[in-house]
Amino acid sequence: MRFFVFFLVLFSLAQECRGREARSYLVSKAGIYAQPVGGEGWLQEEKLIDFEELDLVTEAGFESRFVGEGDELRDLTRWAREMCLLEEEGGRALWNETRGRLVVWTDEVGHREVARHFKQFLEVGLKFRVRVLKVKGVTMAGVGLREADLPENVEMVGEISGELEEGRGQLDEGQLSVEMDAYSGADHVIWENRMTLRSKIPGAKFEIQGGYMGIIEEPMVLEIGALGGKESWVAVLTMAGVLEGGTPLRDWVLDEGGEGKWWKEALVDSVGPWKAPVFDGRRVRRRFTVPPTFLTFIGSGEDDPFSEDGEKPTAMELLKSNGVTFREGDSAIFYEKSSVLEVVASQEQMFLAEGIISHSPDSMMGMIRGSFVLVESKEKLTKDSMVAGRYWIREKVSHYLLGGQPAEIRLRRKALLSEVEAQVDSEDRLVEVRYDLVSKAGGSLKSGGTFEVGSPVIVQQEKVGSKWRAWVLTTSVLRLRDFLEDGE
Repeated sequence: MRFFVFFLVLFSLAQECRGREARSYLVSKAGIYAQPVGGEGWLQEEKLIDFEELDLVTEAGFESRFVGEGDELRDLTRWAREMCLLEEEGGRALWNETRGRLVVWTDEVGHREVARHFKQFLEVGLKFRVRVLKVKGVTMAGVGLREADLPENVEMVGEISGELEEGRGQLDEGQLSVEMDAYSGADHVIWENRMTLRSKIPGAKFEIQGGYMGIIEEPMVLEIGALGGKESWVAVLTMAGVLEGGTPLRDWVLDEGGEGKWWKEALVDSVGPWKAPVFDGRRVRRRFTVPPTFLTFIGSGEDDPFSEDGEKPTAMELLKSNGVTFREGDSAIFYEKSSVLEVVASQEQMFLAEGIISHSPDSMMGMIRGSFVLVESKEKLTKDSMVAGRYWIREKVSHYLLGGQPAEIRLRRKALLSEVEAQVDSEDRLVEVRYDLVSKAGGSLKSGGTFEVGSPVIVQQEKVGSKWRAWVLTTSVLRLRDFLEDGE
């Protein structure tokens, strides 16, 4: 019996150890500040830890390639337990002064909390790369978002790349020019931009303007259009995040194998399908940048938002009134001058708090694609003849749209001009589209309507001589989760 108990203890320890791993974080010391973090409603991040006062560590207490012989290590474990709520037993945080990195030994939940804390201090620059491709043939369906979905018969006819300064950039290299405003989201996984791309490449002259959304470092295919029906033009846009010193964004957290696990986790969290959260009762800390009127907003449902003595209720009191439960040791502090809300609570209650704080729904994680195809046929086109393919394509133009933002495309100066704006419903079933097209081959087309996603619709048709000519609109919703393997 004693042997069995001893074996069970060893097995439990092994399982516990197996759940932990070392990760190396390239962090700013601005994120390693002392408590209290504020006074008189002002977030005082300049009160940093004095590293000289931290204990020197001769042994890490765990095996890792991130703590080599001769490295100067400072113990940040106590600080990490207070600020990142690192697990009390077994978790360790060491500042490797020699390599300028924070090395953390903890489980997956602990690493998520450390990453959540420090990612808000990341200063991320953005680089862009645009390649223009010529694809043989034109199809009604078009190409997918991923580069892997492109057909083999493609030819690169131009390329332009550069780095944005404070999210803005303008670059003209003769045959290609780009103007761009861009930013990465709070998780630094998703980017969004407004871009104007002009091409003077012989045989591929065009100009596109619009808003786009994608995943950092994932090439995104944007079908532009076609004139003549023999070949189409495609742009492949890649946005890359880079930290000071040139370190790629995805490498700011590394595991023992040199892999950016944080990147994969953040990607799934940001664009993957919703999954029910799993709580283990651990207390966590979050900081949120909120509007200055945040307390008034979440207290707007109160009959009397002020107490009897005329004072405003605290952030904790208002969160409680909205259903959040706080245990002893939990807190919620609003730093009014900085518009920062800091909450410490159990994982389950933090989930509720995040739902209240992020009350306004996020924009859809993806884009709407609207493709207008000019086709000709020997017979009047119907849904059946469209399915049977009894037509040939004369022209095509494809727009990628963020909801409510206009986009424009110009092919060969004035051969085809197109302006489109669209919105999709919450179920991705219906798209409201407004459009204005002028084509030398197909005349003008200006109208709008609500259309079923994925179903080709003949929006205009006329007989020209012995042929029938029609504009066909096809809409689709392109979710960023499509970049994930099997959508997971």
